[in-house]
Amino acid sequence: MQLIRWGQAYKVVDHGWFLAAKHSNPAEITVKARFPQFGRGYERKSDFSVAMRWGDVETLIQKFAELNHPDAVKLKAAVQLAQAAEEIGWQPPTNVPPAN
Repeated sequence: MQLIRWGQAYKVVDHGWFLAAKHSNPAEITVKARFPQFGRGYERKSDFSVAMRWGDVETLIQKFAELNHPDAVKLKAAVQLAQAAEEIGWQPPTNVPPAN
């Protein structure tokens, strides 16, 4: 996970909080959470963002699961179930429409 300081000269073009950066290598796909004008009052000098890769997300899920967060525990179990199903030959359907 990276904390990025954009500096005073950075112009905020997009006002979305989450930005996706696609890449041909799945390990390099990142999602950035933006924190524009971070700070208090006159201290608001810079814009920041946090860039995360999937490995960072897996680490966050693991930490939540260690704290027994029910959704994190279910997500880990679902991933393990999917991996076990793929090991015995199950293939996910290819014609499923994307979720909205």
